[in-house]
Amino acid sequence: MKRGEEILFAIYKKSIHLGNSYGKTKKEAIKVYLRQSYSIQIPNITIEEILEEHSLNDFKAIETIERIHYFKSKFLKDS
Repeated sequence: MKRGEEILFAIYKKSIHLGNSYGKTKKEAIKVYLRQSYSIQIPNITIEEILEEHSLNDFKAIETIERIHYFKSKFLKDS
């Protein structure tokens, strides 16, 4: 799924699907996912601080597959 120039990626760690995130590249999508997941509890945390705890190599990103990683609701219009 695309949003402008960004692609929706499924983010995995140790073969566990953690969530989905948009990015122009796989690395960017992983960084966006990490930032969003940490910002819930620590609003002003930077990606640099997060990467002190996690390595990008621990994560994988693949392009999402409709009906596996996401679904299109019949109640929402395509934009």
